[in-house]
Amino acid sequence: MQQRLFLIRHGETPFNRAKRYCGITDVTLTSKGTKQAQGLRGKFRRIRIDAIYTSPLRRTCQTARLAFGSKMPLQPVSALKELNFGKWEGLTLKQIINKYPTRANYWLKQPFKTKIPQGESISYLKNRVMGFIHQLVTNQKHYRNIALVTHSGPIRVIISEILGLGFMGYWHVNPQLASACVLSFNEHSLIEYSVL
Repeated sequence: MQQRLFLIRHGETPFNRAKRYCGITDVTLTSKGTKQAQGLRGKFRRIRIDAIYTSPLRRTCQTARLAFGSKMPLQPVSALKELNFGKWEGLTLKQIINKYPTRANYWLKQPFKTKIPQGESISYLKNRVMGFIHQLVTNQKHYRNIALVTHSGPIRVIISEILGLGFMGYWHVNPQLASACVLSFNEHSLIEYSVL
């Protein structure tokens, strides 16, 4: 049976608007983000979703509710949280470069090898996210269409890993706010990648 994973990024938040790093900070959607999430409903009108897994943070749960309504239960999963940016939470990239120039340089050149001060590395993010994806694809074979409502970091990791883009593929994948892409599998093999 063919199985599809729909990777959905949450709508705009105040941190997105201000271009601030927002990992585990639990912010809500802006009015624009709410409209973006409502816009997802039309994309899924003709697709029967069998299960919805979300990051437990409010911005993703709000997006899921607005996109899919209140009939289906949301299943929050900690593994789908955004990268913990530690001391970089709430800062812009310019502020990070000014305050932590050496670490920021490593982060931009070698993201998988760099641990953010008091936060996580992308390698850690990859391990927790892909551990969940492997478990999901293996144990939920009876689900045909699964929605994952999450953040930019987890989506970048999933797509980079499944498409074999390597470490630097993380920077080349850029999911837009309230966007959705589809990974189609057949017996654990990827057969198609597309954007809704």
